[in-house]
Amino acid sequence: MVNQDPQPEVYETIHSFANASAPNTVNSQYINTFQSANEEARIYAVGVKLINPANDADISANYSNFEVQIGAGVNPVPTNFFDIGYVAKSRTNVIELSCPVVVKFKQPLRVSVRYYAPDGTTNLGSAVDVKVFLIGE
Repeated sequence: MVNQDPQPEVYETIHSFANASAPNTVNSQYINTFQSANEEARIYAVGVKLINPANDADISANYSNFEVQIGAGVNPVPTNFFDIGYVAKSRTNVIELSCPVVVKFKQPLRVSVRYYAPDGTTNLGSAVDVKVFLIGE
């Protein structure tokens, strides 16, 4: 029950990018929030970890060219992808949103992660798993 008795929720997605992924490669996943009629989910913060899938080591310092976009229904929130490299390198690995992302009843919640290259041509050097945590109620 999302609004009846508000309680913290953490939704997690894992976006896998293979070795030599091309720039602008997007990996999207959907989350089911299990809402009932007339209920809504609110996302207040986004957490990020960049992991080497071979040994589960944190590789945020070396591979931080990733962006994320959250979709509530058909609307992306925010409308553009935003850089998560600085979030992955931060002490807490979390960024708080200035206003919550509201997901209404039967709206799909989508998390999209995109690899980008600063020069626009460099492929990803090794495989990377991007773990995204949506923190809300």
